[in-house]
Amino acid sequence: AFSHRPGPAARMPAHELARSGRMLAKGDDPAKVLELLSHSLTNKFLHAPTQALDSAQTDERDALVAALMRLYEINPPE
Repeated sequence: AFSHRPGPAARMPAHELARSGRMLAKGDDPAKVLELLSHSLTNKFLHAPTQALDSAQTDERDALVAALMRLYEINPPE
């Protein structure tokens, strides 16, 4: 059975939002703050899957790639 236990990934959005709020309070350009927020969250959410793919053996990597393609609705190249 799958059980959800909040880990570091669950804290990422709150941390990044707090940092963005501090930047806005300092008067930073809102467009740049949003761009940084988007970039930071994307990188942080992709870090663990990328690390798993990099460290996996061939059979496991193939299964991980298939799972990620399904989860992110990525069509295989033609």
